[in-house]
Amino acid sequence: MDYSGFGKILLLGGYSVLERPNTSLVLAVSAKVSTSIKELKTDKIIIKIPQFKIKLKGSMEDFEKKKIEGKEKFVLAAIKTSLDYLKFKKIRLNGFTITTKSDKEFSVNSGKSGLGSSAAVTVAMVKAVLGLHGITDLNEVHKLAQFAHSLAQGKVGSGFDVATAVYGTIIYSRYSLELIDLKNQIKFFKNDLDCKIEKFKLPNFELIFANIPNSSMETVSAVSRYFEFRRDKPASISIIQDLNNANRKAIEALEEENLNAFKYYFEYGRRLTKEFGKIAGIEIEPDDLSELIAESYSNGAFVCKLPGAGGRDAIVALCRSKGTASKLKRFWKSKGLNVLNVKLV
Repeated sequence: MDYSGFGKILLLGGYSVLERPNTSLVLAVSAKVSTSIKELKTDKIIIKIPQFKIKLKGSMEDFEKKKIEGKEKFVLAAIKTSLDYLKFKKIRLNGFTITTKSDKEFSVNSGKSGLGSSAAVTVAMVKAVLGLHGITDLNEVHKLAQFAHSLAQGKVGSGFDVATAVYGTIIYSRYSLELIDLKNQIKFFKNDLDCKIEKFKLPNFELIFANIPNSSMETVSAVSRYFEFRRDKPASISIIQDLNNANRKAIEALEEENLNAFKYYFEYGRRLTKEFGKIAGIEIEPDDLSELIAESYSNGAFVCKLPGAGGRDAIVALCRSKGTASKLKRFWKSKGLNVLNVKLV
C-alpha cells in the first residue's frame, strides 16, 4: 500500500477557489511525503518525524487528548482524527509505529517551498493509519484528511491542497465551509463533503517550479485578509467572478488542447489576480516579480505566474519543449532562484 501524499501547485484558481462553486486546476508533482507503519502488539503509538528530529510515544488515550500544536500539529491532528473515526466505525484499534519521510523538495527556504508539505503529511498519515486498519478507500482518506488539516490549521483555505495530495492533478471546487464542524466530529463522520473533484490530464508541457529564497507568503493571514475584504467590500465579487470565468475558460481550452486560448485566458486571469491584490491590500503579485514573469516569457516560458496565494513563495511556468525548459531553468538560476527537481505526476 502506498502511504504517501503528493505535493501540489495551484495553477488556476488563486483566491477565487475560496468560494463555491468556483473552479481551480491543481497540479500534483513528484515531491511526496511518505509514511511507513508497523503494527504493535500493545496499545502504544510511536511517531517518528526525522525531518524535525521528533519522536513521540504514548498510549492511544494520550494521543487522543494531546494538544494539537507545534511543528508536529498536522501529524497529531491526523492521528487523532483517524483514531476517532476508527472508533466511530467500531473497528478494533491497533498500536503502531509510524515514520514520516519528506522529499527534500519540501525543505528549502526554512522548510517552506510552496509545495504544500502540511497537506501532504496529513494525507500520508491518515492514509497509513486507516490502511493499517483495513480502510483503503481514497474518498474516506480525503474526507478525514480535510478535517484533520482544518483541526491543525483552523478553517482557512479551500482544501485544494489536501484533495490534490490524495488524488493527484485535479479540477477542484471547494466544499461548503459549514460541513467541517470541528466541535462535532460525529456529525462530520456521518456526512459527505460536497466538493467537486475531477481527475485531469495536462497536455504535453514541461513544468518548471522555483522557490524564491529568503521570502514567503503568510498564506493564513492572506486568506484571512481576503475574507475580511470580501465582507467589507461585497461589490468585489464581480472581479472574483471574472477571475473564475477566466480560469474556467482556460481549463476548457486545455481540455480542447487549444493552447493559444489557454494562454490568453491564463494571462487574463493573472492580470485580474494582480488587480484584485492591489485593491484588497494583499501583495499577491509584487511589481518586481511581475518583471521577473515578463523576463521569464522572454526566456522560454509559455505561461508563467506566482502560484497559489501568490506573494513571494514561488514561481511556476509551463514550457512547450525540453529546450525552452532548460533555457528557463538557467535564467531562473542566474536570478538566484531555487529551481526544484519536480515533475508532473
